[in-house]
Amino acid sequence: MIIHAPNAKGNGQGCMRIVQSLDLYAALVELCGLWLPPGNEGKSRMPLLDKPDADWKQPAYSVWSEDGTTLHGVAVRTEEYRYAEFGPNGERGAMLFDPKADRLEMKNLADSPKFAEVRTELAALTREYAARL
Repeated sequence: MIIHAPNAKGNGQGCMRIVQSLDLYAALVELCGLWLPPGNEGKSRMPLLDKPDADWKQPAYSVWSEDGTTLHGVAVRTEEYRYAEFGPNGERGAMLFDPKADRLEMKNLADSPKFAEVRTELAALTREYAARL
């Protein structure tokens, strides 16, 4: 995606930070100087337009539902990891990948003791997100 905002200091620079498509609306509303309706889930990423390499810890989420009403899975992506849980509290399984070390995401690290702390942290994020839905 390309965004060119008048007077943005980062115009012409690439940004590798994690964002999600539902943030686009909030950014466009801010760019246009409009009012963001309450309850909008997206958050403006305007700071990244001025400083594409800004310190950024905002994750991106995806959800999976086979019937459109039941939440079957939640995934979270950070700059370091990708994590997904299936079923309530991951009772149907989980996947954890380190895309920098495993570009094809072939090695599931979810049950590795070495990544237990990472899994706990990311599981908390997916469960908090699921609770808001």
